[in-house]
Amino acid sequence: MKYGPKPLTSREAYEAARARHTRGRPGSIITVTGPSTAPVAPRLSEDTCLAIGEATVFLSRVCDGALERDHQGWNKYDASSEFVNGMRQLAIEGRPYTQAQAGAMRVVLFKYKITQLQHLAARIWPVTP
Repeated sequence: MKYGPKPLTSREAYEAARARHTRGRPGSIITVTGPSTAPVAPRLSEDTCLAIGEATVFLSRVCDGALERDHQGWNKYDASSEFVNGMRQLAIEGRPYTQAQAGAMRVVLFKYKITQLQHLAARIWPVTP
C-alpha cells in the first residue's frame, strides 16, 4: 500500500493551479495557450550583427586577458569564457554570426555598453520608436 497523496489527473492539476493563481478571486481567468508561449527575440538587422562583430574584435584587440585592472578589453570572466573565445575567433576571421550567436553576444556585450562601446552602442542597441 502506497502512502502519500495520490497523483493528480491533468484536470485536477489544472484546477489546483487555477486555485493558486486566482487565490479565490471570482472572475479570474487563466488562459492556457500552446506549449510555444515563450517570447521570440526580434530579428537583428544585418548592420546590428556587423556592429556586434566589430565590438567583439575591438574588445579583443585591447584586451590583455584581464591581467591588469586597466578597464580595457574583456573582464576576467569573459576573457576566460569558451563561448566568448569562440565568438571572438569567428569575428577576427571575419565570419558572420548567426542570429542566435549575435543575440547571445549582444547580451554579453551589454556590460561594456557605457564604458568601452559607446562608439558602437547606437548600432548594437538601436532605439526603436
